[in-house]
Amino acid sequence: MEYKLQKQYRLPKYDYSSLGQYFITICTGDRKYFFGDIINYKMRPSEIGKIVEKFYFEIPRHFENVKLDKWVVMPNHVHGIITIMFQLLSDVPNGDDIFALSQNTIPENITQNDAMHRSYSNICVF
Repeated sequence: MEYKLQKQYRLPKYDYSSLGQYFITICTGDRKYFFGDIINYKMRPSEIGKIVEKFYFEIPRHFENVKLDKWVVMPNHVHGIITIMFQLLSDVPNGDDIFALSQNTIPENITQNDAMHRSYSNICVF
């Protein structure tokens, strides 16, 4: 399979695990219509589209500091707005996770947004 180079829309050296809201887009392979069809101007999800919806709403169960905002499933992609509300620290001496509610705490070793995006993408992209 030949892959096309795509333009990167990420800011160089920006920490995407930082607090804030993020607009995400996840596309299907070759932009195929796996998630449903538009019929009479309405999105009609396929069974796969319904699975995408189910797993999208499970993201906060895996990332407790993430809140979901508006989102939409289209025939070949998903758009969503996610909010990282506080930093999750996992490198602590006793091995337990600590929730850092301070906005000033931004660990350099965490790339949670990347991990979340990869986890969701691995489940949903066919």
